[in-house]
Amino acid sequence: MLISLRKKNTNVIIMSNRRYFLLTILLFLQPISDAAAHESGIQLTDRLRLNTTIELVHLQINNERDGHGDQHDDENAQVYIFDFNAQFHERISGVFLFEAEHNDAEFISFIDEAHLQIDLGWGDLKFGKQYVSFGKFATSFYADPLTLFAETNRNAFLTAFSINETVTLSAYASDSKASDTTSDDGYDFGMSVDLNLFDDRLQIGSAYLSDLAESGAELLCENDNRYQQRVAAATLYAHWHLDSFSMFAEYITALEHYRELDSNANHPRAAHIELGWQYSDDLSFAVRYEYSDELSDAPEQQYGLSATWQALPYLSLIADYLYADYKNNFVFDDDGIALEHSHLFGVQAVFEF
Repeated sequence: MLISLRKKNTNVIIMSNRRYFLLTILLFLQPISDAAAHESGIQLTDRLRLNTTIELVHLQINNERDGHGDQHDDENAQVYIFDFNAQFHERISGVFLFEAEHNDAEFISFIDEAHLQIDLGWGDLKFGKQYVSFGKFATSFYADPLTLFAETNRNAFLTAFSINETVTLSAYASDSKASDTTSDDGYDFGMSVDLNLFDDRLQIGSAYLSDLAESGAELLCENDNRYQQRVAAATLYAHWHLDSFSMFAEYITALEHYRELDSNANHPRAAHIELGWQYSDDLSFAVRYEYSDELSDAPEQQYGLSATWQALPYLSLIADYLYADYKNNFVFDDDGIALEHSHLFGVQAVFEF
């Protein structure tokens, strides 16, 4: 399937914090068509498996500024992901995912996920640090979609069950980092419904999040995560695929206005649509269009194309281009100059073993 569902713990402005870098030695590697035959991961013990991902990234950004010359920037980064999967019992499993990132300016490391999952037969229970069931964020690009501002990673208790493998319902409760101005206590919750139709060729769904301030965008960080009124969010998505072609579309919006934010950025929302084509077993292409409104530091619209080459069973190469168009006097660079347009070129090498 060309467009894969994936989640990342990053701030979304235009691109993720992971930059692009490509080793020139890869030009001499010969492609292997049967990439699917490779099974990544190392079986450490009978019950513990380790999957390791290394991402080497290089990104070029060219910003067109209002009344000033263009601004050009090159950035590099390396990302290391260690994903431990444990099978404690036939019905009890666990995940521990550690991530480290190094770019031109800093080195950071963090625990991205740490949770247990219990298979109840009729459904699943999952508790611990995890991505809650709000938003799909599907993409073939390495660049994050604008909708990723709503991705939420919290300590949560989640339950999900399926009805005839057609309808999946889930609900969760999580701890809260944001609270009203009178109390530090509280929790958040959400729910989702997904439909799987036409022999798995079409998935559609919707979800509700009780507090958008809990998302990775940290909309209220300058207000010490305090709000006068909790603002919820909702999302709709559709994912269709047929033979070599696929389509994904998603819309995410706040359901109220933030009283704490500026009037031109207090009701964030974004939409993302992507078309994919699997040209061969090793090569695929995708085009993307996305739109945002009142989403801080984000372009009003952005579009581009991406190509992915499975060079080796354990190595993928991705090349992206995105053109961004900004609302007048809405996004500014470090010198306080308004951005009008930007061009982003990036390449990424992903090693999985």
